[in-house]
Amino acid sequence: FATDDNTFVHYDYNDDERIEELYGVYRNSFDVLLIDPPFLSRECFEKVSHLVKLIGKKSPPCKHIICTGSS
Repeated sequence: FATDDNTFVHYDYNDDERIEELYGVYRNSFDVLLIDPPFLSRECFEKVSHLVKLIGKKSPPCKHIICTGSS
């Protein structure tokens, strides 16, 4: 994930307690979110959804594309 610019934003779903602090700058910023959670567990989806609710636009509502599945 190394880049030569500042376009990559690291996200760790285990750091859920600091979502507001780390990603608040992106609040209500995105029209569409492509979501690929690393695990298919309830805990993982709940934590990822916390970020999705924070950074997705409220009006008009952000669209979500979830790309995941069992192997």
